Amino acid sequence: MFLLIAVCAFCINISHGINEAELLKRFEDMENREMDLRRQLQTQAEEMESMRATVADQQQKITKLELACLAKDFQTSIIDDRGQYDPTVDESNLVKQVLPDEMANIEHRSQKRLVFSQPEMPVAFSAFKNADLGSVNANQNIVFDSILINEGNGYHSNHGLFIAPQSGIYFFTITLLHPNQPNPVHAEVIHNGNVIARLHSESKQYEQTSQSLIVNVNTGEEIFVVNRDYNNEVYITGLYSSFSGFLIWAS
Repeated sequence: MFLLIAVCAFCINISHGINEAELLKRFEDMENREMDLRRQLQTQAEEMESMRATVADQQQKITKLELACLAKDFQTSIIDDRGQYDPTVDESNLVKQVLPDEMANIEHRSQKRLVFSQPEMPVAFSAFKNADLGSVNANQNIVFDSILINEGNGYHSNHGLFIAPQSGIYFFTITLLHPNQPNPVHAEVIHNGNVIARLHSESKQYEQTSQSLIVNVNTGEEIFVVNRDYNNEVYITGLYSSFSGFLIWAS
């Protein structure tokens, strides 16, 4: 890449009186900058790997402490003949024998606690109501037509609909700006046919309302925002009304 740039620069700059030595010096400077960038990227990669190792080590310590605390509830099984704690007892095996369900819960929490683990695919979207689409009647979707980001292609701007491309725990946030109109705003957030949140704005004044929520969503399930109760509702465009969400972790 830098060689191509250098050749182009040579062809251009010859006509401007820049000699070959000056051009070679610039090419050498570019190579040095490229090497510096590669070193920085390598250093960052090593730091990230070190952070992952630290997280894994801390995770093992947390799990061991949880097992030890659980095992203490069954001290009759780990107290020796002198009435003292026996450090040779394998608390993990003890718990597996006595409380298999609790052991499964600890292992499940251990997996969920690894925040650095990446989802199978990045899923994130943010869309705004930007076009003047006229009023919205009762029981119609509120369409957020202008997409800022749509990683995973889960959001469908024609219908204001998010369809989960991957199962997991999601975060969603919705903001609506309502103008000075006779009726208030009654809107609902729908997940797979069920109401999971509501939004309200007072009538006869400009008012912005919002909701944020965390939802367990399976692949193919839908999340959308619907207008309720009143016809001819108007939601302000110009990036004031938005619908966003992202995958926190895959399940």
